[in-house]
Amino acid sequence: GYGPHPIQNVNDAGIIGKMLGSTPTSREPVDAVPPISRAKASSVPMRRFLQWVLLGLGVALLDQVSKQAIITGMGTATLYRVNAFFDLVLAHNEGAAFSLLAQAGGWQRGFFSAVALAAIIFIGMLIFKHQEEPRFCLGLALILGGALGNLVDRLRLGTVTDFIQWHIGNAYWPAFNLADSAITLGVIILLWDGLRSRK
Repeated sequence: GYGPHPIQNVNDAGIIGKMLGSTPTSREPVDAVPPISRAKASSVPMRRFLQWVLLGLGVALLDQVSKQAIITGMGTATLYRVNAFFDLVLAHNEGAAFSLLAQAGGWQRGFFSAVALAAIIFIGMLIFKHQEEPRFCLGLALILGGALGNLVDRLRLGTVTDFIQWHIGNAYWPAFNLADSAITLGVIILLWDGLRSRK
């Protein structure tokens, strides 16, 4: 007949809806998050991971700059007395942090280089996995930077340059550098984070 025809399918409803300015009802599930928003959300963790890695690289760079400044500034001197408790020295350490195993005979250089490289890779994996935990990642980033700073010395010079030395009278603490300081501070932050997490 000539009366109004019923809407045959969803496509007809869609066309009429567009004409009337309304949104058609669809039986298809609607994705609440647009693809662009999902892409932006997935890029946030990677950006945080890169921020922690860049912090570690910054620590390593600062360590290398400080060592080069001491090497250039000290010249042929090996000690500069700052005060009764603190000296600037120019020492070449073949061992680990704070001169551990410095007199082991040479085998330790390759060993510590391999350990440092493995530690850097492992720490990077930990940072990627726990990048939403700021205290934990801060400690890891400091350790990462310190390990990388000393590793560059071993690969470039065969030894690690130390220049900070504290002492009380004739009792001397082994000479160290900014990389060692960053590693120590990073370990303290990790211990602090562990204690707070238990509480």
